[in-house]
This record gives sequence, structure tokens and C-alpha cells, in this order.
Amino acid sequence: MSAALRIDTLKFVRKLTDAGMERPMAEAIADGLSEADMSELATKADLATVKAELKADINAVRLEAAENKAEMLRFMMLQAVTIIGVTVTLIKLLP
Repeated sequence: MSAALRIDTLKFVRKLTDAGMERPMAEAIADGLSEADMSELATKADLATVKAELKADINAVRLEAAENKAEMLRFMMLQAVTIIGVTVTLIKLLP
């Protein structure tokens, strides 16, 4: 079932004719608008749902980024300790 735009067509036609539009054209515009299919338009509730979903997705990405940062820091510390250990060992072994 398609959603239709609900307007007061008589009032709309009066406003258009008061603005100088010819009555048949004003009536055609009002009829066209009242029969327009609005089923594909997002409602405020639809936007609120999408907003909540996006916030949840953003928070999940932030959490994943924080976990990746912590993992990278652990890896870098392991590299630093390894480099220092190898350097100290080489200094002791070489004359």
C-alpha cells in the first residue's frame, strides 16, 4: 500500500490561485501532489533507527581500533626488547 501525501487540496488550490495561477493548473498540481507515492520516503522513525544503528557501528569500530592499537603497542614493545637483547648480545660477543 502506498502512502499518499495528505494535504488540504482546496486550501492549496486557493493559495495557488490567489498567487495568480490559473485554477485548472492549480487543481492539477493539487491532485498530483495528493496522489504522489510517498512510500519510499524515510520517516523520522526510520531516520532515528538508522541513526541508532550507525552509532552502534561507530562504537564497534572504535572498540576494534582501540584493540588494534593495544596489539600494535604490545608488538612494538616486543620488537624493542628483542632489538635491545640482540644488540647487547652482539656487543658482548664481539671483541
